[in-house]
Amino acid sequence: MEATQRIDFIGIGAPKCGTTWVSECLAEHPQVAFAPEKELYFFCDPLLRRYVKSGFDHYAKGVEWYHTLFPARTPATRVTGEYCPSYMYDTRSCERIRQYRADVKLLVTLRTPVEMIYSWYWYNRNSLLSNLPDTFEEFIKIEFFRQIGRYHQFLKPYFDSFPRQNIHVILHDDIKTDSPAVLRKLFAFLGIDETFVPQKTGASVNVATQVRFKSVQNAGNAVYKLAKATPGVRAIIASKGFEKFVQNTYRKVNKAPFKYAPMSDAMKAELLACYADDVAALEELLGRDLTGWKR
Repeated sequence: MEATQRIDFIGIGAPKCGTTWVSECLAEHPQVAFAPEKELYFFCDPLLRRYVKSGFDHYAKGVEWYHTLFPARTPATRVTGEYCPSYMYDTRSCERIRQYRADVKLLVTLRTPVEMIYSWYWYNRNSLLSNLPDTFEEFIKIEFFRQIGRYHQFLKPYFDSFPRQNIHVILHDDIKTDSPAVLRKLFAFLGIDETFVPQKTGASVNVATQVRFKSVQNAGNAVYKLAKATPGVRAIIASKGFEKFVQNTYRKVNKAPFKYAPMSDAMKAELLACYADDVAALEELLGRDLTGWKR
């Protein structure tokens, strides 16, 4: 495999932490050949699809297929990459990425796990094909989802497998307080023009939404469940292209901006306690004070 074919950087996590904003800023940069679609799911399947055991299994298609998903390099291109927040959570992804390119640069965007998991629930609760519990209290009892907030647990294998200087961590707090500085450091890490200012700088993206008609969501999920059990149809609905088409159509028809209610104090206290040890370990791993995440 020629060096010009290889991907130079991969974003691995975490969801609802500013990854869409980072991706859109990178996509604007003239020296970056960024994947046209955020979240290619090559090294692993989406979290929700892993939960319902209905994955894409793109990895089986091979590296050559993976490379076709990226735009052609131009004389201005310095780096090529993608961002997929699910990669951090699949134990196979770390080794698969290391085998792909041991010197690849990794991007990680993190937010206090209590805020992240609550935002992730509301974002996915109102999506089609998700079928999550109706309340956050029910949702967080499911250990598969509760684990999503344990960043240290999932990042440690990456820090053990890749050079520390090849891992760039961005905190959501810093995006909120000084997004231009965050981008300058990111661009410097990737070795591209640090002075470039994307139009997305300071903009909010991927905001929360709610369903317009619950009946439409219920009907869509019922049809999906039936189709998944139907031979010959299963392969179609398990394709990323089909899912993208359905989800984009659904968002246009049945979604509207939404501000969800704040988390209860009792639930917040429970989750702060739940993630306390992992946050403490993460502080040591990153060498950064995360006191604000503990209250």
